[in-house]
Amino acid sequence: MHLLLISAFSNQAQTTLVDGDIAFTRYNAGDDSFSFVFLTDVTASTEFFITDEGWDGSAFYGNESTIKFVVNTNIVAGEECHVTTNTLGYTMTSGNSPMSISSVGIFDPSLGNMLGTFGDNLFGYQSSSNIIAGINGDNGISGSPGNAWFASASASTNGSILPSGKTNGSNGFLGLFPNGVNSEVDNARYKASANHNDSKADLLASLMNINNWDFDNSTAYPASSTVFNVSPVLSIEKKGMIKNFELFPNPASDFIEISGLELAENQFEIYNTLGVKVKEGRLLKNKKLSVEGLKAGIYIIRLNNNQNLKFVKK
Repeated sequence: MHLLLISAFSNQAQTTLVDGDIAFTRYNAGDDSFSFVFLTDVTASTEFFITDEGWDGSAFYGNESTIKFVVNTNIVAGEECHVTTNTLGYTMTSGNSPMSISSVGIFDPSLGNMLGTFGDNLFGYQSSSNIIAGINGDNGISGSPGNAWFASASASTNGSILPSGKTNGSNGFLGLFPNGVNSEVDNARYKASANHNDSKADLLASLMNINNWDFDNSTAYPASSTVFNVSPVLSIEKKGMIKNFELFPNPASDFIEISGLELAENQFEIYNTLGVKVKEGRLLKNKKLSVEGLKAGIYIIRLNNNQNLKFVKK
C-alpha cells in the first residue's frame, strides 16, 4: 500500500521550483556555512543553484561563488540542508545524502570567504529567470528606513538589490538587517523555538519574520536539530476536524509519543519517503510507540486516516 500524500513523486521529471519552495534558515559569515529548508517535495533529477553573486537587475554579476545541487533521490518537504562551503559538503536532517554538489562559479567556495564578514547575500535559483529564494546579510541602506537590500544595482560583493517582482520579507526573500531595525552581525539562524510544524504558507510567514531569528556577531551558529514538518493543505471542512497533535522526540531513536490524542485507541500507519507502508497498528493514548526497528530516515505517521505527522528516525 502506498500513501497518496507523497504521490507527487510518481512523476520523476525535474521539479520546477517556485518562490518559497526553499527558504534559508541559517547564515554564518563567521564560518562560511548556511542552511535552507525544502518546503515542497522535490523529485530526483532536479537541479538548482545557490550563489552569493549580486543581481544587476537582469543577470548575476559573475564575480563570486556558485554551488550546483543535483537531486539524486527524492526529497520530502521539511528536509533541511546544512552546507559548509569551505569543504563543499552538506548534511541533511534525515542523515541521508540525496544530492551531489559542485562548484560552478568563478570563485571556488572551498578556498574560503564565500560569505564575507563585510556582508553578503545568497540566492537560490534554477535559471536567471527563476530565482526562488534569497537572503541578504549586508546592512540596510542608510537614509532608507526599513530597506534591507541595496537600493540600486552595484557590483559590490557585499550585497545585492532584490530581483524585480520580489518583496522583502515574503515568499523566501529576507533581508536580515533592515536599516534602523537590525544592526548587521556576522551570524544568524532561525530560532529553534520558532514555528517548525505548520503549513508551507505559515512556515514561510514565520521564516520571513526577523523576530524569529537569533543573531550573533562573534559565534557562528551550528546546524539546528529541530525538525521541520510541512503539513498538507487541508480543506476548510477537514481542517476544522484536525486537532493539535505534537510528536516527540523528533528526531527519535527508540520510540515516539504523540500528545493531543483524544481517543483512547488510535489507528496508525507509518510510511517511508517512497510511500511504502512500513508499520501499522493501534496506538493507545499517552503510550509510547516503538520505532526501534525502522531504518534511519524520514517517515510519515498517519493517525486515524486524517492526520499526518512527519518524524526522523536516527
